[in-house]
Amino acid sequence: MTMAMANARPGWSWRTCFLRATILCASYTAVATELLSLVHGLTQVGLTLGWLLPLLFVGWLWAREVRRGTNTRWPRIGLPRSTADRLLLASLVAILIATGLVAWFAPPNTYDSLTYHMSRVAHWAQNRSVALYPTGIPRQTFMSPGAEVAVLQVYVLGQSDRLANFISWFAMVASLVAVSHIAKRMGAGHTGQWFAAAFSAALPMGIAQASSTMTDYVVAYWMLCVAAESLSLLSRENGAVPYLGLAAGLAIWTKPTAFAFLLPFALLDLLLILRRREWRRTVGAAALAAGLALSVNAGALARNLSVYGSPLGPRGQVAGFANTVIDGRVLISNVLRNAAFHAATPWPELNDWITRGIIKVHLLMDMNLNDPRATSHGAFEKVGQPAYDETRAGNTVQATLILLSAVLVMPRSKLRWSKLGLYGLVVACTFIVYSGLFKWQVWGSRLQLPFFLLMAPFVGATLEAYLPSLALAVVGMGVAAAAWPWLTGFPSRPLLPLPGTDWSILNRPRSTLYFATGGDEPAYRSMTGEILSNGCFTVGIMLGGDTAEYPLWVLLGAPRSDLQVEWIVAGELATKQLLPEFRPCAVICEDCPGETQEIRGLPVHSAIGSFTLYMRS
Repeated sequence: MTMAMANARPGWSWRTCFLRATILCASYTAVATELLSLVHGLTQVGLTLGWLLPLLFVGWLWAREVRRGTNTRWPRIGLPRSTADRLLLASLVAILIATGLVAWFAPPNTYDSLTYHMSRVAHWAQNRSVALYPTGIPRQTFMSPGAEVAVLQVYVLGQSDRLANFISWFAMVASLVAVSHIAKRMGAGHTGQWFAAAFSAALPMGIAQASSTMTDYVVAYWMLCVAAESLSLLSRENGAVPYLGLAAGLAIWTKPTAFAFLLPFALLDLLLILRRREWRRTVGAAALAAGLALSVNAGALARNLSVYGSPLGPRGQVAGFANTVIDGRVLISNVLRNAAFHAATPWPELNDWITRGIIKVHLLMDMNLNDPRATSHGAFEKVGQPAYDETRAGNTVQATLILLSAVLVMPRSKLRWSKLGLYGLVVACTFIVYSGLFKWQVWGSRLQLPFFLLMAPFVGATLEAYLPSLALAVVGMGVAAAAWPWLTGFPSRPLLPLPGTDWSILNRPRSTLYFATGGDEPAYRSMTGEILSNGCFTVGIMLGGDTAEYPLWVLLGAPRSDLQVEWIVAGELATKQLLPEFRPCAVICEDCPGETQEIRGLPVHSAIGSFTLYMRS
């Protein structure tokens, strides 16, 4: 697709073609998935045919141009020539190889992946449709489906989850292209562009996301595409609006938090379009962008509206993450507490000093440190040492460089009033808007990944203006070296053995790694073993609302055409979805009362831990 676009638009750079090709491919994925879903065509054959169509079309266009005698434009891949650039490239390659190895050897085992990311993929593959289905974990249905729809493609086509982590890994690679492209557009030279890429690749939270099926890296990439197209508007380039609308739609399609990062860019883009002083054209461009963004999300929004009465899902679920009061005190509180994720240092005295400062500010505002109007999950207690938990890892080194870059830009009017200064201001506003819209939560660090990736070009271009190339490369290598503990030693999927242990993803069975973050492995293995030995492939499940469901699918052999796993649950989805009469031959129930001796005509077969298996021998 990139080749075809580069030859069709010779005036576009290769990186522009790459970004816009991914936007078109993802938009096609959204539309094709919805259409195939209508006829239950999300099968190997259906998806294969679905992807052959655009490939054949692009091939036909290319062949036509060749017959016309048009010279084919081939990419020129030039390796860095300077020592500084080579050092930064070496850091990038090391990070990409390490994260790629983890993505390959480790299965999806982040707890959110086990409860709803991969579980919804397994249900969609079984149902051959992305239509809503009965479930006791509502997040599987109403949450934005974009990243998981991409996982669905490789899950169904590959008939396994071996490539599931590579959606996020590819988003990481694509983000490196995007940040270097944006840095170039802001005046950065080769070393500044390489540094921006190294800054991004070494983000601890980014490293965690790149080898999982979490969705934050995917939404961050679409935000980078939005930023790149906004810079195209700033340069008065034609043709950016459609890609801008699609990229914004894809960001929303991936995660609702995208709204916070989109708002400042939407305001900037509107002002840039208005600058042309052509009202008819302005209205038309805004309508086109909004229409394209809506078209990507139409299917998911319609399904939520039909079941929950709201396009964003259950009102209680959505409201639980939004600040109930938006004022200066809430904004300051959330900005400080969100920034505290990225203030963790190895020095307890410094961490305590930062904590006392945050507490003092709240006392001056006469505000509770964990005011429920601005706090959703967990409680802010103190700034601790760097976290190696993949849901709480902070980006302290990068945060320090962002603050340093902001300080360096302010006194130089040439930088402050340039495209670089405007871009930095807009990205800074995304952090403020995010803090103003969404409640603080204990795992909020991962939700801020788009901010750090958007800031990478700003940091690269700023530091290059002050430092010699070799010094900038040394800083970049230091940033990469600081990421080593996260790169090799995440507790749930360590590439190298953790201190005091002898296990890593390289010496443990893949099926065992699914339980690295939770789940009663003996119980799961016992129940699924008994079900399969009994020749049963129609299984009902009655689990808690935050139980790891996906390992059951894995141990039952999914994906396979003769397996049917369905939730037995009451509620909106059970009553509004037209599910055919389901007659399981086994039911797995979690925390079922002891007096429940029969479910769906099936007696108690065995009990282990908190689970009871109902099945006839």
